[in-house]
Parts: sequence; structure tokens; C-alpha cells
Amino acid sequence: MTHDRKPSANPVLRILTDRRPMEHETALFLLVSFLDFLMTYWVLYPRESGPRFGESNAIANWFLAGWGFRGLLYFKITVCLVVVVAAQAIHTRRPSTAKFVLWLGIAVTAATVIYSAALYVRHTFA
Repeated sequence: MTHDRKPSANPVLRILTDRRPMEHETALFLLVSFLDFLMTYWVLYPRESGPRFGESNAIANWFLAGWGFRGLLYFKITVCLVVVVAAQAIHTRRPSTAKFVLWLGIAVTAATVIYSAALYVRHTFA
């Protein structure tokens, strides 16, 4: 049995309660992006002993050097917002292309998280 809701007349309420296109892909992209920031923080956090790592992304490194981890967080949030908003805009005309953009972002970001974790483990426990 399905429960069909009558659309709200209030446009703000409709925006807040209606389902968005590509909710699952967007949520997964945001999750791996959050894991990317956590892994970056974990690997780059200064320690007295152990291996030292650096940020390999020149733009992210610029934010990190200038504003610390808070600047890096703002940069990564901005990148996420740009990707998600762009995918939603693309979805209005080309849904399959929009899904491809998000899945590409998921794959690249997940690969970065896995690589960072492997690099940390390899140099810490070797």
C-alpha cells in the first residue's frame, strides 16, 4: 500500500520535503568526501614521531598552508557543493550524464581515501 501525499501549496515546504533527483548518489558522494577530509586530517595531522606526509593537491595545499585545517575543510565543502549543484543542474537536461558525474566523483574520491589509508598504513607499520 502506498501513501501518496498531496503536494504542499507552500513552495518552501515543498522544496524541503520533496525527493531530490539522485539522492543516493549525492549522499554517497558526500559520505566519501567526508571520509576524504577525515583521512586527510588523520594523515597530515602533525605528530612528534612517525612518518610525515604532505598534501599533494596544490590548491588544497594552498588552503591548508594559508588557513590550516579549517581552510582545507572550507575548500573541500565548496568543492562538494559545486559538484552536487552542477550535477543537479545537469540532471534537468541529461540525467545519465549527471549520474556519471556523481559516480565519477565517488570513484575518484573513494580511490583517494583508499590510497591515503594504504599509504599511512604502509609507512606507519612497515
